[in-house]
Amino acid sequence: MKLSQQQQVQEDEYTFPYHYLDLVEGFRLIEYQDYIRVVRKLLGDINNKKIMDAGCGDGRFCYQLLKENANITGVDYSQQAINFAKAFSPRGKFIVGDLTKLATKTLKNKFDAIVSIETIEHIKPDKVRDIILSFHKMLKKDGELIITVPSKNTPVSSKHYQHFFVEDLERYLQGLFQIERAYGHGRLDYWPNKLFKIKLSLAYLKEGLKFRNYKNKLLNFYKKRLGLCKYNQGKRVIIKARKI
Repeated sequence: MKLSQQQQVQEDEYTFPYHYLDLVEGFRLIEYQDYIRVVRKLLGDINNKKIMDAGCGDGRFCYQLLKENANITGVDYSQQAINFAKAFSPRGKFIVGDLTKLATKTLKNKFDAIVSIETIEHIKPDKVRDIILSFHKMLKKDGELIITVPSKNTPVSSKHYQHFFVEDLERYLQGLFQIERAYGHGRLDYWPNKLFKIKLSLAYLKEGLKFRNYKNKLLNFYKKRLGLCKYNQGKRVIIKARKI
């Protein structure tokens, strides 16, 4: 698969499985840990659910769900990322593939839920609808789709094609999915963000001094002061939709 310029930027980052840094240094990726927590909560009871992580990258979310004995399949275009996913989760199911071409006979109507965490922004705008169609085909009747994407409140990075508001996602989902819940995540309030940065800086010192419980304090602060907010008012958008 030939990579676009944006995909190549992401591929170059997968020289290291950076989504697992919190396992080594607890204060790392606090923001990421919090919105992963939100996605997990939106999934609800995972018993007897077949789940796809579409655009799983190095498999961090799969790793978390597999600890709960989830039936989850991770998919990504990057062989390098999938290699990391398999290394961290040897019993996991992972596929290297193009999300627009996955809705084959073997995968049609297979999944109860699909999660797409920070993936759609890496897709060319004229291909996003194709991916949504693919998700629709792979989900069972009344299947759930959870998407997180960067918000238009933040600048588009070199590895992204576009950022989104809820209205943009609604246009791509039109006629295929009905949005049931929509949130913002990563509040933009100045002083809570400033205070969080100070606390994060102190974490380096406290980590060195073996104050391991500081991670939980940081996570709780982020959750209460900077986590979920009204949609279109944060750094990212999180939606839960249902197949129609």
